[in-house]
Amino acid sequence: MTHLVPGIVARALAGIVVCSLAQRVDAQPFLYVSHQDDDSVGVVDTSTNTLVDTIPVGDGPQDIAILPDGSMLYVANAISDTVSVIDTTTRTVVGTVTVGMNPVGMAIHPDGSMIYVSNAADNTVSFIETAGNTVVDTVGVGETPVGIEISPDGSVLYVANRGGNTVSVIETTTNTVIDTVPVGGSPNQMGIHPSGALVYVPSIADDTVCVMYAATNTVVATLAFPVGSSPVVVAIHPSNDAIAYVTNINGDTVAVVDLTTNTVVDTITVAPGPLGLAFDTDGTTLYVSLFTGGGVAVIDTATRVVTGTIPTGTAPVELIVTPTAPCPGDINGDGVIDVSDFFAFVAAFAAGCP
Repeated sequence: MTHLVPGIVARALAGIVVCSLAQRVDAQPFLYVSHQDDDSVGVVDTSTNTLVDTIPVGDGPQDIAILPDGSMLYVANAISDTVSVIDTTTRTVVGTVTVGMNPVGMAIHPDGSMIYVSNAADNTVSFIETAGNTVVDTVGVGETPVGIEISPDGSVLYVANRGGNTVSVIETTTNTVIDTVPVGGSPNQMGIHPSGALVYVPSIADDTVCVMYAATNTVVATLAFPVGSSPVVVAIHPSNDAIAYVTNINGDTVAVVDLTTNTVVDTITVAPGPLGLAFDTDGTTLYVSLFTGGGVAVIDTATRVVTGTIPTGTAPVELIVTPTAPCPGDINGDGVIDVSDFFAFVAAFAAGCP
């Protein structure tokens, strides 16, 4: 034991040192931006908020999905009727998957096994198995499916049917539609509460967001709340699930919503055409694609102030940030590698010893 304990401590310290060095040397997570009119995906280094690369993809790229380990990026190409598969290490397209007509929305299973693609022109959802990047099923849904989201446990898929003013509910174990829920006018995209209990559906035609109960697949009309002109995308803050952000594409604003009261508590004015939303890994920064204005707005979520705009490409649509895994040296799980991790390790080890 006299040799074992120092050995374990040494390995723990080594892990902390290695992770700390890696964090100092490696770049921050990357932000990926699809550009509809440039047929490309821009790569932004979030440590400097500068465009560092541009990857050519298919025609009319829309939504983006990324594997949980960040190794592969999937891009729905609306005009090509394909999905581009990008190796994020080499930043090259390593595969192309043919799907339905006019693919626009994407979601990924939490375990990374399946990509779901909404095909707006043929009212279907394609199921792509990521192990071989092949379509293994196609499911019919409502009219003009666009936005698509999956429950936190991966059991249920929600599809916003813009033309039908409904949300299709798909059970992922059987790949069957189990319900169709009427919502507001022209639903575009949805946000799912981390608990999985509530689904927030912006309605472009009604200038509102309605609230859907996942347990019963019902919408209470009185819970619909106004947010701005033509709301399109909603995103819930990653570290404060009582706050959501909604882009109002015709109002040139981002609404800040208190989900405990379903009221707008702040409004952030941005450049024309705010559309997609993505947070950095700790939620301190919000990125907003500016479809009309071009580029990406950078918002400080603490002050709710636009701190800059990143020039990227023409008609940016969707955004996604590289997922990050916790560092083995971050023993106390506070997101910071410091001496407190060493003491947390010692305390945990002592607690487990007789």
